[in-house]
Amino acid sequence: MEQNGVQREALRLVENVDSCSKLVIPEEVQKKIREWCYISNDTEWSGTLFYKPTGSFEEKNLVITVVDFLVSDIGSGAYTEYDVKPEVISYMVDNDLLDCKMGLIHSHNKMAAFFSGTDISTLGEEGKDAAHFVSLIVNNEGKYVARIT
Repeated sequence: MEQNGVQREALRLVENVDSCSKLVIPEEVQKKIREWCYISNDTEWSGTLFYKPTGSFEEKNLVITVVDFLVSDIGSGAYTEYDVKPEVISYMVDNDLLDCKMGLIHSHNKMAAFFSGTDISTLGEEGKDAAHFVSLIVNNEGKYVARIT
C-alpha cells in the first residue's frame, strides 16, 4: 500500500535517490519513532540513527536499513541539537549495534517533514568525512523524509 509516496508495510521505502537506493525502516523502529513523537509532541527531538548499508550506488542497488536510534536531545518547538557523547558507544555495545553506521534522526514535531537550510547544512557537515551519512526527519503525522550524502 502506498500513501504520500511512502510504501507502508512491515518494511518502509522512505526515499529513492536517483532510483538507485532505498531506506528501509522495520516496524519496530517505526513504533519507536511514533512513541517519541507522542512523548515529545510539542518539541523537536534528535539523536543518533543506527543503520546498515548493503549494495552500492554504483550498482544501483543501495539499501539502507535502519536498525535503531538513540534520542540524545529534546529541544524546543522549532530546534534541537546534540553532540555525540560516550553513552552512544555504550548503547551500541549493549544493543549489538557495533556493526552499524551512525547517522542522524530528528523530529519536526507538528511541522512538515522537510529539509530546512539548517538540516541541509548539518547533512553536508556530518557527511563530508564519511563514505555516506544518512539523515532522517520525521513528524507527528507519521511523515518521513531522508537524505544520504
